[in-house]
Amino acid sequence: MGQLKVQQESTNLSSTETLPAFDNSDNETSIDQLTNQLNAQSLLINQLQTQIQSQLSAAQATSAEVLPENNQWRQKRLAIDVLHKTMLLLDAQRLSLAVQALDDFLSFTEIDAVSKRPLVQLSRQLKEVDVPDTKALKQQLTTLKAAVDELQLNTAAEPIEEGSWYSQLITVKKIADDEAINSTAKLLEFKLELKQALLQAGLFLTLNDQLGWSDSLIDAAHLMKAQMPGQHDMLEQLQQLSEQAVAIQLPGNINIQFMIDELKGLR
Repeated sequence: MGQLKVQQESTNLSSTETLPAFDNSDNETSIDQLTNQLNAQSLLINQLQTQIQSQLSAAQATSAEVLPENNQWRQKRLAIDVLHKTMLLLDAQRLSLAVQALDDFLSFTEIDAVSKRPLVQLSRQLKEVDVPDTKALKQQLTTLKAAVDELQLNTAAEPIEEGSWYSQLITVKKIADDEAINSTAKLLEFKLELKQALLQAGLFLTLNDQLGWSDSLIDAAHLMKAQMPGQHDMLEQLQQLSEQAVAIQLPGNINIQFMIDELKGLR
């Protein structure tokens, strides 16, 4: 009886198989940078909100004490300040906070009708802007991460000699020849890289960073295509997600800087 070579399909490391050293420092550095960027943005937004509330409170407290001839310029100055803060919030992709800042200003600050009209129009326009469904996109990323955890080595049945007494007792499998991943160690390394790319995509989604979002998912798709080309459904999901819009796009007729220049008398 010839010697039979059996290669089992398993997700556990064998007693002799060890994980190779995997340098993940580049991915960790990138994630740290994104996390710091996100924290800095959150700090800026909190500072802007505090400033807006302080200015609104001060405006209410001093409105009765301002001389009539100075009141118009004071109103314009406050309007310019809130427009600057609105621009910063929009640059940070925080549309809802920008709208809230404008609406709070219009609700609690006295301003002449001429200066108020464009602010009301701006608020109305911002409320009509399409917002990406980040909640649904985060759920899709979560589903993909779970699918990555379930990935296994792709195996194919190995034909054995018919009529052998052991043919009914065992199933012999081998790693499919068309897969680049041919060991459990490589599979674990591949899963880690793929999940790191998905984690980066999630951070870019929180920042509403379109380029970072798309590039992270395209990198994940390239990695999948190179290492496990047979995973057609997951490849398609990654490619479709990379094409989803995550950044807020303002219509071309919104020009806040022009509004500021008008209030300053520069237009």
